[in-house]
Amino acid sequence: MKTFAAPTDGRCDADRSEKITLLITKMTAGDLLPLCFVKGKGFRKLMHYTEPEYTKRTTVMSQLKLSLMFANVCNLNNKRLKCCTL
Repeated sequence: MKTFAAPTDGRCDADRSEKITLLITKMTAGDLLPLCFVKGKGFRKLMHYTEPEYTKRTTVMSQLKLSLMFANVCNLNNKRLKCCTL
């Protein structure tokens, strides 16, 4: 299993940034947090402390919105399929 340790040089490279974005997206969607969660002062302070060079809140918001749209489409399609099979 691959670890998620901070890089030794203190920099947030593209791979680490992408992984952080994915984890934040999954956490926000999985815990049903509001999309504005990533814009809050508390979240920004936490990210600045844990990963000062990470600045992808816009990307996170975009991914969350896409995830929500995908979930809505899936739910709509599931409802349509249930109607068709009755």
